Amino acid sequence: MSAEEKKTPGAFEEVLAWLTEQETRQILGPSTVRQYATSVRRYAEALREGEPTTVEFVLEQLEELSERLKTERDWSDSTLISYRSRVQSALRAYLGQDGVVAEVVAKPKPSRPVRKPRAEGEGSGPRRRRVSRREEGPAPGAARTGVYNLGQGRTLRFDLPDSWSVDDVRKAAWYLMSFAADFNPSRSLRESLFPDGE
Repeated sequence: MSAEEKKTPGAFEEVLAWLTEQETRQILGPSTVRQYATSVRRYAEALREGEPTTVEFVLEQLEELSERLKTERDWSDSTLISYRSRVQSALRAYLGQDGVVAEVVAKPKPSRPVRKPRAEGEGSGPRRRRVSRREEGPAPGAARTGVYNLGQGRTLRFDLPDSWSVDDVRKAAWYLMSFAADFNPSRSLRESLFPDGE
């Protein structure tokens, strides 16, 4: 057992064990746990004979303990801010919102699709082509899907929501118009739509 571990009061050993558990459960990352644990140890070491060795006391006396550490360890302001912030975050997380040790639920691991192994003999045949979302059909909630023939082999595919207003159509027209090679942003919508004054 190192000298550092001997100086850490029992209440803080529980915090350190809790931090290790959070890392094991992948709730906190290894570097965060290491930084939190180091800060907890430093503040636990700053407690003097006769002072309570509780998490609550450290949180209540955080400013005084911080100044004590700054003086004893000759910390810069930025070092002090980092340690104070880390110990405060670690101890508050440990106590939770109600002042009771928090039981944090593990983050769910991202699910990955499970690939079925190919049956024997399937590996030699042609692979099936993947179908993109566009080829599957309209997006969910789209009421109208269509293709507008622009001529000269050009088409415009669209999915329209079922509740389009005239204002929505006007906005979409301006948006689409901005893609035109001969677009002139200084012209009004009417001039752009009817260049011959129709």
